[in-house]
Amino acid sequence: MSEKSDKKNVSASIKQKLLNHARQSNLDFNALLIRFTMERLLYRLSISPYSEQFYLKGAMLFVMWENTAHRPTKDLDLLFIPQHDSDQLVKTFQQIAMLPNIHDGILIDPASVKAEQIREENTYGGLRIKLICELGTIKIPLQIDVGLGDSVYPSTEISAFPSLLDFEIPRIRAYPAETVVAEKLQTMVELGMRNSRIKDYYDVYYLSQKFGFNGAELSEAVQLTFQRRKTAWPDACPIGLSQMFATEP
Repeated sequence: MSEKSDKKNVSASIKQKLLNHARQSNLDFNALLIRFTMERLLYRLSISPYSEQFYLKGAMLFVMWENTAHRPTKDLDLLFIPQHDSDQLVKTFQQIAMLPNIHDGILIDPASVKAEQIREENTYGGLRIKLICELGTIKIPLQIDVGLGDSVYPSTEISAFPSLLDFEIPRIRAYPAETVVAEKLQTMVELGMRNSRIKDYYDVYYLSQKFGFNGAELSEAVQLTFQRRKTAWPDACPIGLSQMFATEP
């Protein structure tokens, strides 16, 4: 059997397993496919020369903490410590895409990797990477939002990201919960009444129930994040934490 036939069979087998998983779990197949593809990209990143420079953040961090595929997310969020420009970051992802001897059915097209500035009001800078992955004949566009040089406290630890289909597990540096809370709080303070990220409020509540925070470490994480993002803590209660915000239709 040829190498091409082997790859085709692997892709078909993985597609069927994902379809079965989607049916059994009552999940959307396309959402599960994106989740699987992001997982396999994380695996490549975790075995690349850049593994110590990327930190996992965003919704996929909650997928890891909850160990579930049920949290819907279309984008992957990372922090990249070096202050790279877009061309350098594109080359980094192209090299990750070309790593050899990975047999999980996913192919990443190095030529598809593109970068653009993130300009959303409620996002703190960074670069957006877009690329195309393939599972057999299925093309899977991925979007990776990459923050650059942000403050992270306390120190990160390497965490195991759960695998959907029992492939090798990505082991990647992950944002500490303290910094997640700090960044969400900074967004609440900065945007005030303009904040449309209501899920951030639930996430902060979820984290308060899941983790036993050390008050001093959490306070330090908040201070460092606010300093880095040049945000002053208001003298009065922040609008984004006020009763007025809570009752706004």
